[in-house]
Amino acid sequence: MPLEIDLDQLMDRSVRLAPGLDLSRTWLHVTDMQTTCTDPNASGFIRGGGGTPSGDDCVTVCNDIIDRARELGIPVSWSRWGVRADGLDAGLYNDKVRFWYPNGGSDGKFGDPETEIDPRMHYQEGEPVFDRPKFSVFNGTTFENMLTANRIEYLILVGLSTSYCIRNTAIDAWNLNIRSVVVADATAAYDHDPDNPAYREALKNIQGTYGDVVTSDELYQMFQEATVAA
Repeated sequence: MPLEIDLDQLMDRSVRLAPGLDLSRTWLHVTDMQTTCTDPNASGFIRGGGGTPSGDDCVTVCNDIIDRARELGIPVSWSRWGVRADGLDAGLYNDKVRFWYPNGGSDGKFGDPETEIDPRMHYQEGEPVFDRPKFSVFNGTTFENMLTANRIEYLILVGLSTSYCIRNTAIDAWNLNIRSVVVADATAAYDHDPDNPAYREALKNIQGTYGDVVTSDELYQMFQEATVAA
């Protein structure tokens, strides 16, 4: 289902790291919109529930944000979570995480069709794609170098999953003094509980320190205000 919770009832959003955007210093990153998370028949499908989006729900919202960002000249990058086919870089993943995936688990090995970006996504040839075995896109990639080279101050985060890759990326951005904006209806979280408290707690944690949590409509209003200001 699409986002049905009231963010202002869930958390205090009165203090913002990014009350506005400078479009020339803004970047959009799309995290893990991979078939394993977005396809209801895949091994790692994110079901959502309790008024929170599913992985499938996020496809349309993310695509709309991507299209609008490109129209404004905001660079777009992507990342995929996975491990080598031989599993040599899996780290601790095999010890715990793979066993509680909702549809029975996925080894997440690159080369498996489930690790590919969902073909419904509006990926554009030439946009950077970072493959990584850890949850933050900053870990073990050149993503930080790319943001630094482009003088980026504001990082819009969309994709999956809220409580893992989105949250960990927002934390790393905060440690690097980059202002994250997480779009609530463009992300979803794993949780066995049908009310999906993991989604709520992750967003509250991000808003509490590491970034700002907004809806896509609020992001579009920020785009409009930044365009007028420019």
